[in-house]
Amino acid sequence: SLLKTACSIFASFLQAMAETGSTLPAPWVIAVIVSVGGSFATVTGFAMQATAVREASEDEKAGRPAKWKRLGEVVFSPRWIIGGIIHTGANLLADVGAYSLAPMSLTAPLSGVSVVLNTSLAPRLLGEKLHPWPDLPATFSILIGTVITTSMGAHHDVEVSSVEQMQQIVLRPMALA
Repeated sequence: SLLKTACSIFASFLQAMAETGSTLPAPWVIAVIVSVGGSFATVTGFAMQATAVREASEDEKAGRPAKWKRLGEVVFSPRWIIGGIIHTGANLLADVGAYSLAPMSLTAPLSGVSVVLNTSLAPRLLGEKLHPWPDLPATFSILIGTVITTSMGAHHDVEVSSVEQMQQIVLRPMALA
């Protein structure tokens, strides 16, 4: 599955770092774990909300009275509200935590993990069909892009103490690319 592929790629990345003697500072490793946890919370919250909407739609189709008020795709049920709190609250806390531990160039690309997790978990959690085209190639591309951009992100902090120093950093060819 895609989740196994993601874990395998991450393990290969860590093994390559160990073989070259390269290490990441512990806060950065924690930031990556926190980001992935936030992605898992996002997918879990969305799945809870999708389940609440699906149940309300099934009740409506069967002619049963509505258990909860509904406004479009918003179902004012405990499951839908808790799902929203999980995916927004946990994701917000994970982003703040990750960004406080590591550079944004390292952690921001990890939001792609949400797509990979959703593609892997939605068939199990929601019974959705996984389509070989375009789901698998698109998700694999996102996974590869996430791994590459995260591994190529800044792996050291730059201390900026003057406007001139900021201009030098911003006007470097690499920054303008």
